Amino acid sequence: MKKKETMTTRNEKTRFLAPWHLKRTRFLAMTVVSALTAATYALEGTATYTPAESNLAIKYWVKGSAKSGDAAAALDGKPDTMWTPAEGQAELLVDLGGTYDAVHKVRLHFADNDHIHRYRLQGSADARTWRPLADRANHAARGGLFTDLFSSPGLRYLCLELVGDPAGGVRDIEIINYLRADLQNGSDTSEQGGNTTAYYYNAGNNPPVPGIRGGRFSDPGSIESGNNFFGLTKDLGWDVTRLRIWNEPRGENNGNPNNSPGNCSPVNTLRVAKAVIGAGQTLAIDFHYSDSWSDPQNQPKPYAWADLPFEQLQQATHDYTHEVIENLLEQGTTPGIVAIGNEVTNGMMWGSEYDLITPYVDHHHYYTSGRYKAHPGGGVKWLKYEEAHGNTESPAYREFLDSVRNLALLIDAGNHAVKKVNAAHGTNIKTQLHFAFNVFERVNGQMVALNTEDVFKRVMALVGTLNKELSARSGMVDGIGISYYPDWHGSYDTLQRNLIEISRVLPNVKVTIAECSPSFRGTVAKAIQNLNHPVGFAYSIQSQGDDTIDLMKTINDVPNNAGTGVWPWAGTQVYATGRGDEGTLRASFKAWNDGFARNVLEDHVFVGAISGQTPGLPATVRSLDLATGQVSDVAVKWEPVPDKIDTATYTVRGEAQVQAPQKGRGKVMTQVNATVHVAEKLEIADAANKKIFATHLQPKPSQGQAEPKSSVVVIEDGGTGPYPAVVTEARTLPGMTIFRPRDLSPFGADQKLPVLLWGNGACANTAQEHKNFLNEIASHGYVILAIGLLDQIEVRDATSRRMTRSSQLLTALDWVFAENESRESIYHSKIDASKVAAMGMSCGGLQAIEISGDPRISTTVVCNSGVLPNPSPMAAMPPLTKEVLKIFHAPVLYIIGGPSDIAYKNAMDDFSRINHVPIAMTNLNVGHAGTYARPRGGEFTRVALAWLDWQLKDRRDASTMFLGEDSELNRDADWTVETKNFDQ
Repeated sequence: MKKKETMTTRNEKTRFLAPWHLKRTRFLAMTVVSALTAATYALEGTATYTPAESNLAIKYWVKGSAKSGDAAAALDGKPDTMWTPAEGQAELLVDLGGTYDAVHKVRLHFADNDHIHRYRLQGSADARTWRPLADRANHAARGGLFTDLFSSPGLRYLCLELVGDPAGGVRDIEIINYLRADLQNGSDTSEQGGNTTAYYYNAGNNPPVPGIRGGRFSDPGSIESGNNFFGLTKDLGWDVTRLRIWNEPRGENNGNPNNSPGNCSPVNTLRVAKAVIGAGQTLAIDFHYSDSWSDPQNQPKPYAWADLPFEQLQQATHDYTHEVIENLLEQGTTPGIVAIGNEVTNGMMWGSEYDLITPYVDHHHYYTSGRYKAHPGGGVKWLKYEEAHGNTESPAYREFLDSVRNLALLIDAGNHAVKKVNAAHGTNIKTQLHFAFNVFERVNGQMVALNTEDVFKRVMALVGTLNKELSARSGMVDGIGISYYPDWHGSYDTLQRNLIEISRVLPNVKVTIAECSPSFRGTVAKAIQNLNHPVGFAYSIQSQGDDTIDLMKTINDVPNNAGTGVWPWAGTQVYATGRGDEGTLRASFKAWNDGFARNVLEDHVFVGAISGQTPGLPATVRSLDLATGQVSDVAVKWEPVPDKIDTATYTVRGEAQVQAPQKGRGKVMTQVNATVHVAEKLEIADAANKKIFATHLQPKPSQGQAEPKSSVVVIEDGGTGPYPAVVTEARTLPGMTIFRPRDLSPFGADQKLPVLLWGNGACANTAQEHKNFLNEIASHGYVILAIGLLDQIEVRDATSRRMTRSSQLLTALDWVFAENESRESIYHSKIDASKVAAMGMSCGGLQAIEISGDPRISTTVVCNSGVLPNPSPMAAMPPLTKEVLKIFHAPVLYIIGGPSDIAYKNAMDDFSRINHVPIAMTNLNVGHAGTYARPRGGEFTRVALAWLDWQLKDRRDASTMFLGEDSELNRDADWTVETKNFDQ
């Protein structure tokens, strides 16, 4: 990977380890720091790591479903949401999106700690054959926190069944994934080619630690025994070493031959490969197919191939690949993985198409000498992709596809050469494509952010097209490698999305983080440098290992065990330090071992206690031996309980007396936390089955009961419609306010209630500003689910400023549909599930737009709002682009406050772009505040109600408000109206 030397605020790779720095200047002398003695070997600095745990439940590709209640609320990681099922329908199914071999723990958080919660947990690979994971159907102690351990390779589905009468709900399900033992981590250490004397060892250990190698390459027998850097890193956690190959090494700025030691020539690569294999590591070969650096900004042809016509370029690629691999086999260094090109996002071996590839390219000697002009190469013409503007039938897009086909032909030539070697020798060498998906680029010396959605579309277009082209020839490669440097590639979330979606498109292909470089020193000066850390974050040896474990978790969480490992770039410099006899590793290297678990522990337990009494902490907890799959009880040594306790709930820490499993790499888990919950007194209300404890608990209304009087508010005498309305809430729908007719008896088989989902201005946590408007609409026979707290409907305080999300609207929709099905609910069979409006004002209008792609939405009403030209930087506002307008699939109404409305320009631009669904644009020049606060919601209510009656109640007469030259709004001098795409 090559970056730009002007970026001085990068991670360590950029600051002094980047490849261009390696090849252009000599390394700065490094201060030699005396190694500190660690528990087993000497490392520089100090760091402590625990086994990696990743909660799959909160991942975007994991889905939940249930017969009743909001299943997603149990998987969102939020303590203020919960899955609350109806009695007799208390079953939740979780789909992990693919199989996992290392999910070993589920932790359940119930809504309260004062009931006896009973459940069963089952697992399955196919949702047909199930096996028990945990059975607490006979549990007899109160408490709301449970940790269950199991070993279930190939797990994809989990089914949680609450037994008996469910008490409250489930706030969170944590589904914990551990690092798989078969991850093949490693590093590109091509720089070792010129390193023949450095003495990498666990310095300070005399005598040496058994099982840990190290030494000089020049020591007798070093190559065969692995007593060098490769043996040391193999023993401490790396299984793979990647070596790059340049055809005939040259300086990229002058084209002159590069004869320096370690110049990545085939000859040097053959030499270093012997040390890699001698250490017992897997050898990976990275063909750059160039004479110097290849990366997204620079993909020169080898100078000797520059004048070859394209067909001959294909043949040269095949022959060269075949020859190098044959030479590796001949000397006994068979590679396990071969990358066909390096970071080929923009293609490789650029030719006459050079100037049509991307604006973000380098112009080194290969370009300035004009060698690229002779014949086409494998460059991807992204400028033609841009020119097509999404029109896949245009000549520009076809030209883009043709350029990807050329790239595929070159990849296929290399891929075919590897397959030919495998067929001839019975080897199983895997092939890989290597990409780098930049979301930041350098423009005039400054880093700028690209639109991540646009980049993602490019990623999928490239991968999908290459898959199609390669599958028609020698076949798709076996693996995909992705480079990840946060100052070029964004956040972990962006990286993981690419990995997940590529894995979905290519289900039989393994994925690897093929380059990275976590920093150990420096500070994040600008957010763009590392979105995973705040500005001001100071890197350290500790944080370097923490970031390393985060990357391992990212690759390990890809479904179907498709993630294979993490390979840092230039590992000698990133994780090793020192020269001469004191060369060693930083303490961050412990992450490569300590991030793995040798056992999984029941590390969280719940204890109920009575005020004034010492809690009965458990004498044992459960421990799962990952080598054998056996679960056993282990003793716990607890810290003393605090003498003075000021809270009802507190934590006591303990140390499990785990005997270290004999097999497997990683660290033993021993830390246990006991959550102690204290009640003033404890009485059994139902001695027969001990369901309810703690008499201080207030009874909660079950689903379907009428709301308590205190949870009903009347606005403007219930409105002027035929069904006087009330404003209320539901315990099972936290964070939402409900506007509905007070008397629901008129609704049923012959007349049902359409549903309106409402998002507030400023994305506020209250509908206080819009209550008159919403109340009046509800009085005409609608049920409205509005984001916000009922206790803020009259007088607001700080809680009304809490951030809200568009997803709350869909959660509410799921809820009301479930209520419609529940015989115990007041809404049973009264909801028209085929008539739903997404609606909102200002920021809430964007929330309504964001959910409009849901197929259940029948219409969208956008009030005083429009999509901004660029995503809003405000955290609370949905970061939409104009592309979102394409998700509309049903009629749309805009109600805008005229030219004085700050949303006017954006709304009118939306109107001009929407040509695929019926749309009406209405304007009343009252500004951004609209008329919502006026009696009965003012003029906006009249227009909105007519639209809703037309779209959701099939009242054709209501369309006269909008359609035709003689429409009511056309005849009203205060209003303007424009419509299009209606079949009148």
